Amino acid sequence: MPHTEATREVEIPARWTSSLSTMVTSFGPRSWEDVEATLDHLLTGTPALPPRLDGGRARERSLSGYETAHRVVLAGLGEVPPAVVLRWARLRLLLTGPAPRTMMPTAAGVVEVLLDDMATVFDAPRNPVPVDVAVLEAMVEQAGLPATSVLLSAFQPGPQAQDPLPSRACETLVVMRGYDEALVRHAAVMRLHLMGFDPRGQVRATRMLAHAATGTLRVYAEAVATLAESAEPTVRAAARPLVQRIEASHPHAPLLDEVPHQRPPLADWGALGRRMSQAGVGGAPLG
Repeated sequence: MPHTEATREVEIPARWTSSLSTMVTSFGPRSWEDVEATLDHLLTGTPALPPRLDGGRARERSLSGYETAHRVVLAGLGEVPPAVVLRWARLRLLLTGPAPRTMMPTAAGVVEVLLDDMATVFDAPRNPVPVDVAVLEAMVEQAGLPATSVLLSAFQPGPQAQDPLPSRACETLVVMRGYDEALVRHAAVMRLHLMGFDPRGQVRATRMLAHAATGTLRVYAEAVATLAESAEPTVRAAARPLVQRIEASHPHAPLLDEVPHQRPPLADWGALGRRMSQAGVGGAPLG
């Protein structure tokens, strides 16, 4: 009988459970009992902690069906309860070690470790990822964080980011299903935070927005226009191509006048950004 998440009464597909078993076996556990205990931990939360796994990395790809199982587990994350997704991500983090932290750390790095895993399995960002961003949002909510933490994490360089450009994990996020929908869904919060980011964060944010459809980008028009007039040359350079895209979609309603700083103020985003920076909004680990 398929396992169920006791608190959510959501039936977990048998094929997903079978693939999960293959994955756990590939980690090199000491005994079959450890496999069963790990599966019980992942699927039901009991025991609260998984047994120690030896992490037999050399054996992973020699195990029959490993590649298929890995794809099934990741592609099926949307079919299982968020609590199961969170426990799976935490187990992956435990086995792989600390995430690269090229994004602002979220819930100890579970978002980035899953994105890096998806990048490897689905060859992202060259290929789309068949998982919805909403799956990651439900996972961080399970960890006690707001759903916006996923986008906010990717829109800011982490402590180990070499530059503000999007990392592989960030570029994987933008090819997931529902990326544009997430940007629209959280636009009110994201627009506020964009103004509070430091210049590196604002450059990263504009690069992430560049992957959005033009219709989605228009939702961020005021914030983008303000960034395009930033005192920081790198921010202006990153934001102006987005302004051009938005203006091209509405050729009779330019966001920026030909004479700099003569645009009628739609909102005092700059002052808002300064207040947010002074209050410490943006740039802090997300859980």
